[in-house]
Amino acid sequence: MLLETLDIKKNDIIIFSQNIFNLEKNFKIIFKDKKDKKAYNINYSEVCRQVNEYSPKNIIAYRLLTNFRNLTLENIKYGFLIYINGLKELIYFDPVYAVKELEGLFKEGDLPDMRFRIQQVGLTTLNRKNNLPNYAEIYSIDLEATEAKFQNDKVFADAIYSFAIETDYKKKAKIEIKKEEVKEEKPEQKAITHDIAEDKSYDFKQVKKLNYGRSLTKEIIDDEGKKLRESTNENEVQPDITIPSALTTETKCAKSLSELINSKKAKAKTGEEALEKLVKTQAHLLDIFKSSESLKKYMLEKEDKRVVLKLKQK
Repeated sequence: MLLETLDIKKNDIIIFSQNIFNLEKNFKIIFKDKKDKKAYNINYSEVCRQVNEYSPKNIIAYRLLTNFRNLTLENIKYGFLIYINGLKELIYFDPVYAVKELEGLFKEGDLPDMRFRIQQVGLTTLNRKNNLPNYAEIYSIDLEATEAKFQNDKVFADAIYSFAIETDYKKKAKIEIKKEEVKEEKPEQKAITHDIAEDKSYDFKQVKKLNYGRSLTKEIIDDEGKKLRESTNENEVQPDITIPSALTTETKCAKSLSELINSKKAKAKTGEEALEKLVKTQAHLLDIFKSSESLKKYMLEKEDKRVVLKLKQK
């Protein structure tokens, strides 16, 4: 995942993850207003709090689609619920958590028939609903098998800043840490017990979003059984379509994915006509996700590609 706040007055940050199946070691935070950019550890609960905090921000996360229609929210262990285009939707911070979800949901005998897609989704804060952020979906692309296994969103943070990785952001004001070369952490391959392969013959239209029911949030536990968050229920209301004023200003960097997005689809995907019109008329809302030209080219090549995946024994 990548989370970037958009020029807020205090505590402007970037959070990124590295596709590691470890809630304590996977996430890093960078304080954008610090002269020396350093990445510090941040835990899963704090990441969830930042996602649910209403402020102008951009997020890159992951969506799981399957050909099984009988899955509900009660089956889910590793996902996180947010509003996207006014609707509740489950996202995953990394592909490894989506794959682990599937391994936990299905028995070995079901795997030959199970097909899935993992989409990388780009989101930006649009408005507020039920006192939570409502995000607009800017783009989505299907991951290939190798990407689902080895995706590391540190690459997006690298495209924005050069930084050193430190260990504890809470100590940043108390001690001076010497800069040193830090080896980039790689995904723990033992976390996923099955191999991931593509099924080019399967109809991708049969692999759809899951039915998550009506509960907005649920109890989330880590792999050691520790409870991280309680479940709540909230009433359905129409989303406020007021765009935060901070989103109407240009970002600091001229290069953005808006050039890519505007080349084909210069609007957010939404079923609400008023919401769609607002996003379309505010073109600068798409000036997000500061990235390199190579990343833009990568996105452009994958925009219309649909990839169906399957799990098989290693």
